[in-house]
Amino acid sequence: MPADTLNFQGILTPETKAAYYEFITLWLDANIDNQMARRLLDTTPMDAGVEEFPVGRIDLSTNTVVPGPKNTPGLHTSIGADEIRARVFSYGDGFDLNENDVNKYPAMQSDLIQGITAKIFRGEDYTFYKGVAKIGIDGFETAARANANGKITAAASNGVDTANNGAWLTDPGRDIRQDILNARGKLRSKFRNAQDRLWLVGNSETLDALDQQDPNSTIGDSVADSVAQLLGRPKGAAKNNFCMVNDQISTSYVYLMTSKNPEFAKMVETKAIFIDDRYGLKPIGNYSVEIYEWVGMAIRDNEGVVEIDTT
Repeated sequence: MPADTLNFQGILTPETKAAYYEFITLWLDANIDNQMARRLLDTTPMDAGVEEFPVGRIDLSTNTVVPGPKNTPGLHTSIGADEIRARVFSYGDGFDLNENDVNKYPAMQSDLIQGITAKIFRGEDYTFYKGVAKIGIDGFETAARANANGKITAAASNGVDTANNGAWLTDPGRDIRQDILNARGKLRSKFRNAQDRLWLVGNSETLDALDQQDPNSTIGDSVADSVAQLLGRPKGAAKNNFCMVNDQISTSYVYLMTSKNPEFAKMVETKAIFIDDRYGLKPIGNYSVEIYEWVGMAIRDNEGVVEIDTT
């Protein structure tokens, strides 16, 4: 943008901007459980100048560390060709503020600012789920379908794919626990072993199946009670301790994935959510206020997530 269209001091007073940031904080605090990407991904802060970041996976089948003399150096682990580079992108939106309303009653803009905040973090979640092909970001849906160990399908077992044990919401003979156990077996072993990091991800309608009574339980357990221990949680754990509900996920699909593990997927943040008010006057007395963040994400290992077709 040409320098003469910028207002370098900004149009908002410090008090108004502080109020706007408070609206953002209130939304983040109220919706912490709904931030799928932030809750499941390992997130690393980086300097604002970072444009690309490395995503590596160490092959634990080689370079085994063995004891040696104290004056002997190690073999020096290298990820080499196993490293990929991922880019940082801007997630943002904005609004026009008329010159008559600048710094007047900041609370009048609270719904607008919180709505923009919701859109930004919803955009993060959708990118984590579906990816953005035109800029080279793969989502976990793509990764799960490329998992070399297969998926859980509604069709008959075929190759590495395993048939489910009935429709989760309707089949009297369903066995959801077994489906999740089968899916767990399709994770790479190092992800499978860290059971307390495993999560089920789906929309609210599909994950309602876990609130049903388990037809295979002889003591009236819910399905959630039956599967909690498969995911490293105690029986009776609240469902939101191992289920991530996000209504952008397609109905009838659930994903079992590891979380907070940079060898599966990684997010970096080079600029936390930021309010930029340095723009000049536009026609009919409007100023632009932009709200954005700089974030990058990448999935490194397809075997960290498994797709389950629940139909």
